Amino acid sequence: MFFRLQAIADHPCCNMQDVVEAFFRNSIDQPHFSVNLFPEWFHSTLEDRRCTLNVAFRRVHELLYADGMNEGCRRQIYVQFESTNRIQELCDGTLPVPINVIVWESDLGKSIDTIMSRLYESLDLVIFRRGDEIVNPTKELYSEFIKLNKYVCPFCGLGRYKNVHGSRREDFDHYLHKSDYPLAAANMRNLVPSCGICNQDYKGFKDVLADGTAFYPYADIPEVSIHVTCVHFPSPANFNDKGQWSVEVALAIPDATAEPKLQAWDRVYEIKKRLKDEVREFCEEWMNEVTHKCTGLIDPGKYVELISSAREEASDAAVRRMEPGQLIRRAFYDFALNNVTRPFFESFRVSKNATIN
Repeated sequence: MFFRLQAIADHPCCNMQDVVEAFFRNSIDQPHFSVNLFPEWFHSTLEDRRCTLNVAFRRVHELLYADGMNEGCRRQIYVQFESTNRIQELCDGTLPVPINVIVWESDLGKSIDTIMSRLYESLDLVIFRRGDEIVNPTKELYSEFIKLNKYVCPFCGLGRYKNVHGSRREDFDHYLHKSDYPLAAANMRNLVPSCGICNQDYKGFKDVLADGTAFYPYADIPEVSIHVTCVHFPSPANFNDKGQWSVEVALAIPDATAEPKLQAWDRVYEIKKRLKDEVREFCEEWMNEVTHKCTGLIDPGKYVELISSAREEASDAAVRRMEPGQLIRRAFYDFALNNVTRPFFESFRVSKNATIN
């Protein structure tokens, strides 16, 4: 990741995790199903006739006390639940992925999966609103997230989150995918917005922990540098020649602990390829933008100044996190400054001067 995200820790939506945690913990040694298995603030919701969660939780509780189940079994399930929801520790590798003690194809497994995947479907979401706000709670949560984190997707630096004023928001993606970690499906610390391209086109069902460790989006992220190189420069005389570019993504400060996380990030989101494709497709447009506002002849010294200015503008915009694509533009301009006399880069200066003459 290019930068960390700030979590919204105090929104009422975050309280759903407490509901599920209390249920599994209290069910260990309480054989009779009642609202007392849940936090007190949730009792009225379960007693609402429109809410079907009461039935779903009751079914799980019955199966937790079915023949063949004992207190030890129920405690193991709770331990698995508790461990699965220590997301940051799992990502850091300080906590091993918990042993799965639930047979998901069994009646119990299917019933638990149903609860975890449909927690919000039958609820009156008013309990998850802030005060008297009438906005949909998840829409409200998304707006608060954007206000705090701005619009650039940290997973790629190329995508933009949906506008908070639009009719739709970005999905709160299950960072540890619910198909592999269903017990973490309600944990807001595991629900992380990413741009639609990262979420749908690249991450999909991939297990971010398949390599052992991964960046945790809501924790500190080490600085990452981007290095652009060119194996074959585009021919100035051939508009169809896009050249052969290479992009490397590395830790700014070598760190043996973070290196596997960097590799996992690239595996899941294909960052290096996507950045390379961005350079290949848009490098000529970026160079045209360097010169298009200049009204006089551009000598070599002035050309360097213009590229340096474009580089600084991209750097400043990257910090603001409102406009995507600025990190790779900055890296590209760094490369251009070190190769400004190459025919490819020189062609833009010559072409601009020709329009003035």
